[in-house]
Amino acid sequence: MDIKRVSRSKEFSLLNRRVYVREWGDPGAPMIVMIHGWMDTSATFQFLVDALEKDWHVVAPDLRGFGRTELGRESVTGYWFHDYLADLDALLDALAPATEQINLLGHSLGGNIVCVYAGVRPQRIRRVISLDGFGVPRGTPEQAPVKAAKWLDALRVGEVMRPYSTLEAV
Repeated sequence: MDIKRVSRSKEFSLLNRRVYVREWGDPGAPMIVMIHGWMDTSATFQFLVDALEKDWHVVAPDLRGFGRTELGRESVTGYWFHDYLADLDALLDALAPATEQINLLGHSLGGNIVCVYAGVRPQRIRRVISLDGFGVPRGTPEQAPVKAAKWLDALRVGEVMRPYSTLEAV
């Protein structure tokens, strides 16, 4: 892959956690914050940044527990969805005044995060883009306890994602 735009890195201390952020472009250009999906990192957006036709100040954090960002110890799994909203809120406050509207883009899990955030803090958002952020499959309220029980059972047995030894194995 030919990299056209080289990233810079920065770290923030947000909500008692070290957060790693990758940036591209001119800090004076319009800002867009990109949130990656599950099992990705901020580097995932390199190909997208290289494809942009105009200059943007792209800011992409590694979500909690991914890449170089600390996980934290507040919840059972460390990945409670609302923690992602708090992390994004704190990051946006660190990047720009509360009166400034931000462009947000998210992929997969990141798409769900940015869409929910835009609904919670619409005054903070200029535009929101979701790439493949579909959320959980539809269901009825009666199915919610069954889904929650399945999740709890997986936690009890220590179910983990299968690691791969090499890129070829993936």
